[in-house]
Amino acid sequence: MLKVLRSIRHPSLKEQTCFYLPLAATSFIIIITHSFFNAGLARLPNPEVLIAAFAVAKSLMHVFQSPVMMIRQTVTALIDHRKNFRKTFISLALVVGGVVFVLAITAFSGLSRWLFQNVMGLEGQTLDEAVAMLKILFLFPLMVSIRDFFSGLLIKFRSAPLITAASVVRVIYVIIFISFIEQMSRLPGAMLASLMFIGGVAIEALFVVIGTRILNWTIPEKLAVLDQENSEREPKRLTYPMFFRFYTPLIVTTIIYNLFMPIVNAGLARSDQPDLTLSVFAVAGP
Repeated sequence: MLKVLRSIRHPSLKEQTCFYLPLAATSFIIIITHSFFNAGLARLPNPEVLIAAFAVAKSLMHVFQSPVMMIRQTVTALIDHRKNFRKTFISLALVVGGVVFVLAITAFSGLSRWLFQNVMGLEGQTLDEAVAMLKILFLFPLMVSIRDFFSGLLIKFRSAPLITAASVVRVIYVIIFISFIEQMSRLPGAMLASLMFIGGVAIEALFVVIGTRILNWTIPEKLAVLDQENSEREPKRLTYPMFFRFYTPLIVTTIIYNLFMPIVNAGLARSDQPDLTLSVFAVAGP
């Protein structure tokens, strides 16, 4: 045992810093991007209605998205060996497929309107815009899952700077979209808001997928190299029950966390000026 521990190479402080800084920068860039979304909607007719509807639709979508929000961390933690890749991938694919299916049923049935009207408290045009937005945003969890799965692999392969580069590409897409959004104002505002949001993460996911393949050959080959580097340690063979025992507490935690914003928005939607209150909070709030 001591021999195995001594054979493990511990990264230096410089290596840890170089590994961490791109991930920290990525989180910062993504937060900035959310401010750009509101800036784009503010350039359209009825900005208060669109910003309010977008804030409420996005917050409800995030509740449904909760089961897939920890994919990046799960990939990094569980794919510690080539033999565990397949079961992790299949398990996550089942979760993602279930989330997208449930969200699609909600978006394209009367359930979305009922939730927005009776639970969230929306009325009139804001209600209509939120329902229309969710019919496009139901694909958002799929795009995020693809991005986060490959981002987890990039972290595993020590290629974190590519994740930061992908987030920069996302910002560039949103800035270009905003620059031309007034020329596209003839299109429905709900469509523009949703395409701006989902398009950014789709571009980011595409960049990460292509970058992973370019930098790391094929994934099985790269995992085989990692297996050779850690040949002293015998990894624990992953099973499907083990996966869900690990993943279920993460789902519960993210659901609890994501319930905060819909509750706040439901309260703001019942104020004297709901559209103005929701839009101001969305621009100035978290």
